[in-house]
Amino acid sequence: MSSSPTDLQNDMSKLKHLWFGIAGAAALAAVLLFAPAASAAPSGYFDFTHSYTEDTGIVCGSGANSFDIVDSGTAHKSGPIFNDQNGNFVKDILFIDTTGTFSNSVTGASIQYKSRSIEHDSYAIPGDFNSTFTAVTTGEMNIVVLGSGAVWQATGRFVDTFYPNGDETLDFYGPHDPAVYFFLGETSVADKLCAALGA
Repeated sequence: MSSSPTDLQNDMSKLKHLWFGIAGAAALAAVLLFAPAASAAPSGYFDFTHSYTEDTGIVCGSGANSFDIVDSGTAHKSGPIFNDQNGNFVKDILFIDTTGTFSNSVTGASIQYKSRSIEHDSYAIPGDFNSTFTAVTTGEMNIVVLGSGAVWQATGRFVDTFYPNGDETLDFYGPHDPAVYFFLGETSVADKLCAALGA
């Protein structure tokens, strides 16, 4: 099932937090703008911790019995930043560890999760923040609930590309991509998670 570029852009922050537990667009921009100034040498190191609470956009149940799933977590990003000999940003490799909870917005019932991922960021033209930007993320988040088994499973490879004209493309690979499928309209992938939170 497909979605418009505008819809996908509106969902990106939620999707990235939910799928791999990584920080939002503002934090990512901070990484890239900080990188060239961070080191006089051709490379540097990034270390940043970001906490967030947001509605995932997943609605469980219907009518008076419906509730939203709220995601609260803390993501720690760290890793090397590579600049060319002129100090222009080339790429970074960020290792991301997230600990958080999914919770029922009505009852407060919650499930804890942990996720680990690796993100590679690069620009088509080193140092040119107006050139094509690509973020490639690999990792996993598996949530197992006692008595219910696996209620959420996300693994694989996610490629997010931003073009100078404002367009964005998303490509994802792997056998388990529930967050992606949910935002593309296949909401049944959240059924087990909803049930575990009280739907």
